[in-house]
Amino acid sequence: MEIPQRCAWCINFGTSRCGRCRSVVYCCREHQISHWPEHKNSCRKVAKNVAPATLINPTFDNPQTVSNFGPEELWYQNNLPVNTSENLNVPMGASNIYNTVPTLPDQEGSMEYLNLLSDEEIFSSLSSELLSSDNNFWDLIDTNTLLPDDPDKEKKIANIDASLQAASSAFLSQNNNLSTEEGDSSFLKSSTFNKMCDNIVRDLNDFGICVLDNFIGVKKGSLVLDEVKNLYYKGIFKKGELAIQNPYRKKESVRSDVTTWVNGTESECTNIGNLMKKLDMVVTTCNKVKSTGLMSCYKLHRRTKAMIACYPGDGTHYKKHVDNPHGDGRCITCIYYLNKNWNVKKDGGMLRMFPEANSSHIANIEPIFDRMIFFWSDKRNPHEVLPAFQTRFAITVWYFDADERYQALMMSRKKATQNIKV
Repeated sequence: MEIPQRCAWCINFGTSRCGRCRSVVYCCREHQISHWPEHKNSCRKVAKNVAPATLINPTFDNPQTVSNFGPEELWYQNNLPVNTSENLNVPMGASNIYNTVPTLPDQEGSMEYLNLLSDEEIFSSLSSELLSSDNNFWDLIDTNTLLPDDPDKEKKIANIDASLQAASSAFLSQNNNLSTEEGDSSFLKSSTFNKMCDNIVRDLNDFGICVLDNFIGVKKGSLVLDEVKNLYYKGIFKKGELAIQNPYRKKESVRSDVTTWVNGTESECTNIGNLMKKLDMVVTTCNKVKSTGLMSCYKLHRRTKAMIACYPGDGTHYKKHVDNPHGDGRCITCIYYLNKNWNVKKDGGMLRMFPEANSSHIANIEPIFDRMIFFWSDKRNPHEVLPAFQTRFAITVWYFDADERYQALMMSRKKATQNIKV
């Protein structure tokens, strides 16, 4: 009988190896980052004696070697046991959602490159990485337990915020793929943009939900839809994951959609990336204005990659749930719909929300083309997707609050430490 391997950080069941030395395993991306200060010296020693495994990416058709990647890229979700002959980098699949294809140093300089990486560079990856699809992490979080004060907390949060600001500046200066209107700074000052932000802030304050139609327009929305369909027809979508696993209930009885994750920087996802850029503009602007009420209370330090979900029809659904029931850091959910000529009476697929802000009402939201919705990710907004009888596409992004995310990670570590002592 095979002995299950444990996460080097929290002793939970490990699902992924360090892609560089392959001598330790982790249960999620955050725990690999947390363990890196302890692991890096031994990792470097082991890596020198390990032949690099070949990494094949069929989308880019460019063989790479694992040893060329920095620690922030050495994450392979659900890759145990390791077989070097396997394809370890199936692009944009839910089982491989952290992988990127960076510009790499040459083979001879790879070890020197790894040795020069600083802790700050490793942790700066928090500003762009996706939350883990592995569910062990969420099970460890207990929001009813108070954390002891951490004197270094504000400093750590400030470092994360600094990384965000740097990333935001880079984003605003890299609008080559956007239209002239969107790429120009005047767009940020336009009445359309300001009205959009005002609507989001007001509706989230009053209702906890905001619905915006004609978010990017028919032409650009159609280009996004074409990219999504292209990904779907490639067969890379996987069954959707749950934030909490119920051992007495099949996952498919709760949700029956299929999903995949993208950065928006992939060659096949240019228009999805443009959609994400506009969304970032809107959300960060709403967050920065101090008079915006509830939204300005959050420290939005990062977001997830884009989760593309498909309900293939035949009654596929997602039962009533909360996106972030246990304080994992997600504070705002944004969903963009891609369904042309959708008739909810015939096609189903209604998003039904039960907002806490108005418990006497139920919000029925049709998943129509070029519609963007925003809502609080926590227990204020339970929601469900009613059975869909036509193929239904949506793109979802979650934005993180730095304070809650930090507390979640500290709580996970504290609980893991207590389990070790017991």
